[in-house]
Amino acid sequence: MSGTAPGAAIPDDPDALYAGFIARAAAFTSGAVGATDALMADIVASALPETTFKPLAGAISKTTGLDSAAIYRRMIKARGACDDAATGASATPEPPCASDPEPSTSPKPLDNILQALVTLILARVFCTPEAACAAALWCACTWGVYPPSDSSAGPDNFPRLHFHSPAKRCGKSTFLEVVQHAVRRPLPATDVSEAAIYRSIAKWYPTLIIDEADRLFAKNRDLTGIVNSGYARTGHVVRVMEVQSQGVRGFEPTAFPTFTPVALAGIGALPSTIEDRSIRIELQRQPNGHKSQRIGIRQLANLRSKIAPHLMAHADAIGAAMAQGVPDSAVPLALNDRDADNWRPLLAIAAFAGGGWLARARRAADILCQKGADGDRGNEWALRQVMEYVNEIRGAAVAEWQTWVRGGRKTIKPLPGRLGVQRTTPYRYIISDSLAAWLMSKDDSGFGDVRDIGSVKLRVARLLRAFGVEPGRRRVNGTPMRGYEVAAVRAVWRRYRP
Repeated sequence: MSGTAPGAAIPDDPDALYAGFIARAAAFTSGAVGATDALMADIVASALPETTFKPLAGAISKTTGLDSAAIYRRMIKARGACDDAATGASATPEPPCASDPEPSTSPKPLDNILQALVTLILARVFCTPEAACAAALWCACTWGVYPPSDSSAGPDNFPRLHFHSPAKRCGKSTFLEVVQHAVRRPLPATDVSEAAIYRSIAKWYPTLIIDEADRLFAKNRDLTGIVNSGYARTGHVVRVMEVQSQGVRGFEPTAFPTFTPVALAGIGALPSTIEDRSIRIELQRQPNGHKSQRIGIRQLANLRSKIAPHLMAHADAIGAAMAQGVPDSAVPLALNDRDADNWRPLLAIAAFAGGGWLARARRAADILCQKGADGDRGNEWALRQVMEYVNEIRGAAVAEWQTWVRGGRKTIKPLPGRLGVQRTTPYRYIISDSLAAWLMSKDDSGFGDVRDIGSVKLRVARLLRAFGVEPGRRRVNGTPMRGYEVAAVRAVWRRYRP
């Protein structure tokens, strides 16, 4: 094809090329998109330098009315793609996550594989048997989140696995390394952006392995929403993407899936919404004299090469077991609704594996969820402190009444300014000042660091208002007091308690 007519040989003279392209552009009519695309393809494939692209784009824009800047960018981008293809740089790169292995033709029972994982974890990491059991089940579950032959199988929700500790050198990263070599398509990422997460998920469906998560989420709070949305199979984020249509640039909303397994490790707590969607494993520094087995990365890679084919062979069955789930009777009664949802996939795999694994998984769920509830310091924790005060004043009132009916009226001091002996404030009403003073005196209430009683009263009022409980005024022993009805607080506690 020449610079003037399609199908002719392309001349070698750059000046002739340039003149021919200018002549073709001058012959265009307004809106000639098809002819414009053909001319741009010839310009990109020619030997003309990129410095000539801008005047050529201006000539095309002059006759067709198209945006010259958009035409220029398209030609530069197309020339870069041609150069990459010529040098081989555009070849599909290897994904950063491990690819799926060939399934074993004679897979070992899942019971044996899980036990091997638990043995490996306990040998390399200082942790409880329940923590090792939970981690082994979680790793096995990742192989069934996206079964190769049935994309609709797998769980509706899949929990995050969170390793946390009060300080460094407690084995979080070591535990995460073991998990990385046992899960399906591991993608380690110490520092990752919001866009990188959902694009990686859409391209590879990996198991994200994120170390130093406390620092990462503190630096980028937008990651919290991405990780939370990926808890459910229906999780997506919508972003506006640039599209090219007939040489015109436009923008269209595009949905990216976020559902994928995520393992996290960090010091302290993560955002409460992520904690609520996680299997939480607390690690402590190993005591003096206890030495874990030294297992290097190459040894872990060797162990993965032996275990992964067997897990791959069970992938379809694991996905089907999680899709089927377990009956409510298999879920420990002590678990709240969210923890029950988190543990259902693990309990399903434990029941599928047999060999006593369901009993071990139930015990692990009981112990780990109890520890996780103790570490909560959110609104529910503060509500629990208020209920402790209610129970305490109730106990004091009951004890006082028992003393009263047993004839111990003389031991009860009369109220100031009142004749005779009266009972103190009944426990059916909480006085705000008394509640605030009690919270400030309690070290683990979450209010012990506050020195202004007014600030405590305000924080408690905001807390209870969020639950639908408003402060009010009432006369107590003839004195107007501001506080809360115990019946209203108890009703909220029955609804929200763990």
